[in-house]
Amino acid sequence: MLNIKVRQIARELGLAPSTVSKALRGTNTGVSAETARKVLRYCVSNKHFSNYQAGTLLLRIGEKTRGSQIFCITHRSGLSMYDEVFHGICDKLRENQFFPSLYTLDREGVNGFPFSLASVAVVLGRVQKSVLEKLTENNIKTVVVDDKVSVPGVSCVNSNNLEAMTAAVEILIEKGHKRIAFLCNHEDQICYTHTFHQRQLGYIVGHLNSGLKYDEKLLITGQLENIDERHLTPKVCFSSIRILCRRILDLKPLPTAVIAVNDMHGYILRQVLNEAGLKVPEDISIIGYDGEHCLNNNQTIYAPISTMVVKWKLMGVEAVNMALSSLYDTDAPERHIEVPTTYQDAGTVAPPKN
Repeated sequence: MLNIKVRQIARELGLAPSTVSKALRGTNTGVSAETARKVLRYCVSNKHFSNYQAGTLLLRIGEKTRGSQIFCITHRSGLSMYDEVFHGICDKLRENQFFPSLYTLDREGVNGFPFSLASVAVVLGRVQKSVLEKLTENNIKTVVVDDKVSVPGVSCVNSNNLEAMTAAVEILIEKGHKRIAFLCNHEDQICYTHTFHQRQLGYIVGHLNSGLKYDEKLLITGQLENIDERHLTPKVCFSSIRILCRRILDLKPLPTAVIAVNDMHGYILRQVLNEAGLKVPEDISIIGYDGEHCLNNNQTIYAPISTMVVKWKLMGVEAVNMALSSLYDTDAPERHIEVPTTYQDAGTVAPPKN
């Protein structure tokens, strides 16, 4: 910002030029948060700054300077997808020389969370509603990634689950498939799986939009029951999904294609089909969701499947944009945005046998 602009702003707001200059540089001494907000409100209204840029400066000026002001919160560590989201968050914050702290929830929820240190919380994945309510009660700007919730003051970033699954159905129909199954093991008892339900709805909408008869018998879904979240180990998940996959083999006639709610369902389904003497895609085509093999930190031992690829890193970037913008525009309502997926063919889709 040029000096003459600083002087102009100072004159119009009745402030000293040095005070305006400190606010515009994000200096946390010699200027109060209230005065800084006054300066930044002027700059935003005159299109000198975006809401995001103003929020970034307010965070720098903020009074809570003891340690990190930005926290990423998760209840599941070690998930490659959320590692990718975290990298996106870190990359975006580094542009402004901020560094987040990672906080993993335990059985006590957020009882041990350092509320006095936090201005912003980006929550990775599903958490209990009470956790989000506790954050907003403490005036912490909160954005949830990979979920959608109805909690006042909480914004959400997700992939376009419904539209992406609709597109997956259309891809298979274009290949000539008419008997397409959907495979999903929900975890609603632990925490409502919004993303999975949206994908299931997208599967149904895809049939309706294409004029293909929707057969409920091809909707192969289950529910993890009587499982405490602390005991939700990968082994428990895999075992439950395998049981669900075997129900595909009971369908008469067999489907010519299956859409899996995520890649892990697709990987396990392929194993079950191979064990039954069926080949993918010669006998049954598979489309998954997530794009695990496209992750920079891909740790899966499974061969890729054709899938709807989620832009996990971009979701992290968008979460930061939303959170820091809300620091400035405190009266703005919560927002819900979707990041589009892309389809990637990995050789598990082919025309049906005739």
